[in-house]
Amino acid sequence: MKKRYSKEFKEKYWPNYIKDRNYPKHLNIDDIISEIKKFVSKLKEEYIKKN
Repeated sequence: MKKRYSKEFKEKYWPNYIKDRNYPKHLNIDDIISEIKKFVSKLKEEYIKKN
């Protein structure tokens, strides 16, 4: 799967975002984006079926 978000986001912004928050520290940004892509893909499939 091709990554469309920037390396800068992954290496700079994500660590900066999670540094003061406990809940996302165990999360991997690649996993989050992968889940979002799966969800959007399924949503698109459902939309196409109904239209």
